Amino acid sequence: MKTMKHILSALVLMVCFTNSPAHTMDNDSMIMNPTHHFMYISPGFSWIGFGDLNNYLALQGYSRFPAQAWTLALGNYKDWDRFIMEHHIMARIWGDNLNAGVRTSLGIGEIFGDAGFNVFAPSMPVDLYPYLGLGVGINWMNFRSNTKTLPEAIANTPPDNVMVMQATPLFDIGLGSNFLLANKDGTMGFAFGLRVGYLVDLYSGKKWDAGGTTVTGLPSIIQNGAYIRLVLGGWGKHHHHHMEEQGK
Repeated sequence: MKTMKHILSALVLMVCFTNSPAHTMDNDSMIMNPTHHFMYISPGFSWIGFGDLNNYLALQGYSRFPAQAWTLALGNYKDWDRFIMEHHIMARIWGDNLNAGVRTSLGIGEIFGDAGFNVFAPSMPVDLYPYLGLGVGINWMNFRSNTKTLPEAIANTPPDNVMVMQATPLFDIGLGSNFLLANKDGTMGFAFGLRVGYLVDLYSGKKWDAGGTTVTGLPSIIQNGAYIRLVLGGWGKHHHHHMEEQGK
């Protein structure tokens, strides 16, 4: 468990580093200000492998969760000519399942840092880049009664609302592209893009936790699966933004 905590701490530090403000170094050093920098919102769709979780739920009389899920991400994109870095937070969205008065919920949140290399010329308004990334996924499940009478709700009985969570390191590999539409001096603009990739769960031995207590008997979620996301973003004059002049 300590090893897992060290892995997650390192990944969080890595992701935070990708979000650190850019600084301009001395003229004789490398210029660290990004060429392009924009924030974006990214709706999409994903497919995920659950490992043995769905089989376990079915044996207990609960409904399975579908492999397909809507996703929603918020991200930050920066590039330095051909080198690209971006980070994002993302949530996977499932509906609740209802079985004989028991409601089950599933949610997954992720935070990622990705790095890529643009195969197109930096002067073009469109980029295309393969990327690799590392991140942290937080999975949670909630089992609870669907309805209660007032006496049941206030009775001093064992809890019937169980929330379990687990964390896991993730590897990201994909292909990204953006089309940039800017005004004449590049101080304002819009970005339209696409991300297609695959997530790999790096740790299969993780445990579920409920308020500091390890929960056994419930299989882990193994988050291997593909995704596709649209990117809608932009920047304004309040952002520090650089556009390369044509001909230079």
